[in-house]
Amino acid sequence: LRDMSMDFGEDDDEFGALVSIFGEADVKRVAGEVRVRLDDRGRFGSDVWLRCLAGGAFDVTSCGSRLDSERTALAEVATAAATPGEPSIYAAAIAANEALADLADDRDDVAPVVSKSESLRVNNAKKTLRCVVYSHHIVAQSKRDGLRRLSQALGVTMLLKVGWPGVIVLEGAYDDVRLFVDEIHKWRWKHLVVRGEQEADERTLPPKANAAFLDMAAIARTCADYGLDDLFQRVFRRN
Repeated sequence: LRDMSMDFGEDDDEFGALVSIFGEADVKRVAGEVRVRLDDRGRFGSDVWLRCLAGGAFDVTSCGSRLDSERTALAEVATAAATPGEPSIYAAAIAANEALADLADDRDDVAPVVSKSESLRVNNAKKTLRCVVYSHHIVAQSKRDGLRRLSQALGVTMLLKVGWPGVIVLEGAYDDVRLFVDEIHKWRWKHLVVRGEQEADERTLPPKANAAFLDMAAIARTCADYGLDDLFQRVFRRN
């Protein structure tokens, strides 16, 4: 990508186009850096800005702390939306606004808290079940915390890819994994679907190997390291 922060600093036509689209109050230059205010629909209590960085990458800043855990994922969405060799701030801002809308919807839906006193475990099956679940996105901290608590309560090992899209890889006792999937289907998601399952006689992931990844390649490598590559690849298949 070309250095869009420099391009827009030198090209008033492009900068003017952004102002005409988003409004004078929502587009500005700061020390040669172009910034666009994102539409947070009043959910986060502070201004959220998309910053165009040198090299064609983007960053997201917020005056408050309510977006701290999601800013990196939002910036990755904006950067991915940029088209090499073309003015990209508009496309990045549109993608970031759509992602922020998803996140605002998630904030309205707090994942259920699993009570420590409530026994959800079934454990009436000796078989191990592995499962890969695809989601349109997994970003809100409430969802991530809910998934973590549920995996701990059921003794299910979980590998989680956060961002757009989201991926959940599960392994545990057959009935426990089934219950995990049934529980999360009760939550509100933009799109959530089981893409693949495997039955096995024993577990291959260490029981406490729970981990979260921002990068799809990183979770793919971890699955491959534990012999789960075929299962993970099913997340990209629609049938």
